[in-house]
Amino acid sequence: MESVVNGDQPSCCLYEYGDIRLFSQRKDAFLLHRRDGWDTLLIATSDGGKVRRGNGDACLLKRGTGLYIPGKGGSVEDELELEEAIGYVLRFRQLRRSGSFYNEAENERMESPIKDTEFKGSEPQSGTRSNASQICFEKQEMFLCRPFSRCLLLLETLFRLKGSKDPLARLQCDIRFQELMWQLLQHRLAEPIGGGHASAVERTIGYIEKRYAETLSVEELAEVAGMERGRYTRQFKADTGRPPLDYVNEVRIERAQQMLLLTGDRLSDIAQCSGFSNEYYFNRRFKGATGVSPGQYRRLYRSGARMFAPFLEDFLLALGRPPVMQTAHPRWGRQEYLKLEGVPEYDVTSPDLARLASLKPELILLDDGYRRWGLDECRQIAPLFKLPYFHEDWRATLRSLAAVIDGEELVDDIVADYERKAAAAKRRLGRRIGSQTAAFLRISGNKASIYGYERGYTAEVLHRDLGLSPDPFAVRLTAGQRMAELDEDSLAMLKVDHLFIAYDRDVEDQEALTGSARWRRLPAVAAGCVYEVDFMAWMNYGILSHHRKVEDVLKVLL
Repeated sequence: MESVVNGDQPSCCLYEYGDIRLFSQRKDAFLLHRRDGWDTLLIATSDGGKVRRGNGDACLLKRGTGLYIPGKGGSVEDELELEEAIGYVLRFRQLRRSGSFYNEAENERMESPIKDTEFKGSEPQSGTRSNASQICFEKQEMFLCRPFSRCLLLLETLFRLKGSKDPLARLQCDIRFQELMWQLLQHRLAEPIGGGHASAVERTIGYIEKRYAETLSVEELAEVAGMERGRYTRQFKADTGRPPLDYVNEVRIERAQQMLLLTGDRLSDIAQCSGFSNEYYFNRRFKGATGVSPGQYRRLYRSGARMFAPFLEDFLLALGRPPVMQTAHPRWGRQEYLKLEGVPEYDVTSPDLARLASLKPELILLDDGYRRWGLDECRQIAPLFKLPYFHEDWRATLRSLAAVIDGEELVDDIVADYERKAAAAKRRLGRRIGSQTAAFLRISGNKASIYGYERGYTAEVLHRDLGLSPDPFAVRLTAGQRMAELDEDSLAMLKVDHLFIAYDRDVEDQEALTGSARWRRLPAVAAGCVYEVDFMAWMNYGILSHHRKVEDVLKVLL
């Protein structure tokens, strides 16, 4: 399946499911009509079979292997011969191969039914056309179906629903076929080039986090990793500290916690959606992991609790809830702009769990970076709640956290207050500095990094909310990235009018760069338009940090 991906392909393809047939005779054959535009997938469910196309050589079929045959090109008809083979043949077609939809005439042509003597009367079982992500089959090729247990379940479902007239059953066929295509193609994309067992374990962790709500077995995960079951289990435990299924249940509990505090769904629905077979088993597992039942968890933490929220203190304070400890880092300091005087510090590089335990937090709120700091160790002190990951969307993070602490009624006013402040500042800045450019640099000794125009800690505030023009060179350099490191050549090309800078604290010679001749030659430096700002306030996505950025900009530019 080497040519599944073509770098020149458009952003998406559309697949339409046609029909499925089971082959299980000692000898079998059927015709492929190549002018009808329908492609063929042949997937073997047993070992020892052979397949021959036309006058070509026979290919040996093994359980879990497949053959893709495109529906265009070559002769008008091909005969596919199967010997001692058991498995399924599916027909489908790719409906879009460019960045835009087919024109009306092309769509009309593509509406022709499947015409195949072996698939008599088979037409698409529904009109649903779903997106597959950025990948298309290209040419005839053999491929592996992994994990095969998952693929086999999908094939059996498609065959069971074959020919059904029920609209919901037809919709289910479409959905299951799209899932099968995704399964086949994403496995090939996930195969690492090198990387060894660590990459294989990482791949299965991603697989678990996407499919935690489904039935997962160690055999299936080992197949995804491409490893023997026992070896995979040992490697997974060596890398993560726990067996695969324990990790699966941790992910399920984490999702259940989110649903308990972020929704009003019934416990039975939450159990099902988080991957537990029944409510009794869910209750037992949940209480074993958190120390309280799901119902108690919902009542306790939505009614208010003592909280530790590393790197989320900004949002917590905006909602009127001070934390029991505040995070600090020797290189960055603490979030001094929050004015958490008297609140003990928690150094994430040298955690003091005993001190944290003495403050008796009842809930520990974590963001997506918790693994970097080993914060899952805090589970021995209090239940953890991992917020859904919203990337750089501070509004979504604020709403999510507010739902946890029962503060949803505050969010609209908090957001509106910031937006009014930013809009007023934008008008004033527009009148004062017009199209002058601005950028933010993080400086560490003799190194500097510039943060992006589209992404990063300052992009939204500086360039969208306040309307400050970016430096064109910086836009190119950081395209699609949060930040980019500046070497001597790229630093010299930075012609920005106003520079905001923040220093890493643990660097011995903080002026190694800013004291150099190349630094002094920068236009903003020569004009005296360089402004040092608070590191933690500017390297932060919190709502209060954004208020601070607006205030800092107004202070120096007006």
